[in-house]
Amino acid sequence: MAFVTRVLARMPVRRRVAASDPPTRVAHPEMHPPVAGLQALLATGDLLGWIDEHDLIEVHASFHGASLRAHVVRPGAASERVETAGWSGRIVGVRLRLLTESWPPLLAWAGALGSLWLVAALWGHDPWASGTWAHWDSAHYESIARGGYDVHRCVPGETDNGGKWCGNAAWFPGYPALIAALHVFGLPIQGTAVALSWLFAAAALVLLWHTFLRGAPKAVAAGGLLYAAWAPGQIYDYTVFPLSMLFFFTVAYLHFLRRGRWPAAGLAGAAAVLTYPIGVTLAVVGIAWIALTVPRGRLRAVALSASPSPAAFLGILAAQRVQTGRWTAFFDVERQYGHGFHDPFGTIWNALLVLERSDAPLYHGNAGALQTLVVCAVLAAVLLHAAFGRSLTRLDLLFVIWAVVTWVLPLTQANVSIWRSQAALAPLAVLVARLPRPLLVLAVAAVVAVSVPAARLFFEGRLI
Repeated sequence: MAFVTRVLARMPVRRRVAASDPPTRVAHPEMHPPVAGLQALLATGDLLGWIDEHDLIEVHASFHGASLRAHVVRPGAASERVETAGWSGRIVGVRLRLLTESWPPLLAWAGALGSLWLVAALWGHDPWASGTWAHWDSAHYESIARGGYDVHRCVPGETDNGGKWCGNAAWFPGYPALIAALHVFGLPIQGTAVALSWLFAAAALVLLWHTFLRGAPKAVAAGGLLYAAWAPGQIYDYTVFPLSMLFFFTVAYLHFLRRGRWPAAGLAGAAAVLTYPIGVTLAVVGIAWIALTVPRGRLRAVALSASPSPAAFLGILAAQRVQTGRWTAFFDVERQYGHGFHDPFGTIWNALLVLERSDAPLYHGNAGALQTLVVCAVLAAVLLHAAFGRSLTRLDLLFVIWAVVTWVLPLTQANVSIWRSQAALAPLAVLVARLPRPLLVLAVAAVVAVSVPAARLFFEGRLI
């Protein structure tokens, strides 16, 4: 017996339908409980985790006593087998062969990390020394991991901008909390921080591959994976910064959101908030996407997927209150850096001026400006292709909203490391992969090329 999302219980048919087609109720489910179980599985999306809305699938099913076995076939992708346990409809075995199917993202991760080792070695920095991977704000994450939050009145010479409050309360606790937890077992703070960044970078690529890229044609999936591995700001995914951790939880949030798993999305969004300030935008993205695409149960969806994020931020303030005695510790320290809203296009214009006034525009010292313009060009290509290239799917809309919000917010802030914030856009690879082949190749070549001077500047301590 073979059926897909629309097939009824006693109809031995075989069809090809879009994965987004809504399931219908199973006729007489009491007669065929396993069929009802698989139907529920399809309805919740658990069986279609890596199938995009425009993909076509085939499902072949057979009864074995009280259980049902299904064989899912997707054009150009490996098949998946699922078995429901008795009448409960729960999956008791999903043979995904995770490790063997994860070799493409792990290979991309090894290539990206190896390229950074090479850049470090070529310019006289030991890639095996943890200090090579720790500069500037890395010290704040290490200090939080070592002794928690600290806020104090600035002493003369501690700040050059006249700030009243100094300390490390402007940096979020998720990443240093993991470092501290491992430090309890005697592991060194800095070396553990580097290892965590490397492992989260690998985990983020693996998750991106399995959730959004694996089912695509090989060339498309490979292009998207290469872009993600060398995405602008790549160096920050492998150094003592929480950007690879943010990458991981952003992918998880977007994946759970598009599948309608609101509580899981909420937890992933909260984890992103605990990791890095720009993580707060995920809840905004989720609310906008739900309002535009979810026809029923919007309030429940918003409550479950978005409310954990502000709760996580309040948790940060509460933790800082306990450790510093001040509810306003974050804002006190943040204030001295002069962040505030300004023209978002000013940064782009400044990048253009840097290159226009330089005798050698491709000089490695201009890597920050070059990266900013590459990000703008890639995002423009993605948005134009999404708008005019083909019909806009719900998944496309989700990534478009997320990308625009994540790109714009740092540009509206003064005195922030734009090139570091651009690392948060790594999941844009999902839309980059869908660009026409020449544009995809050009985008990958551009980000790989700009990653070398950016990494060099970081290792030299010149890229904040």
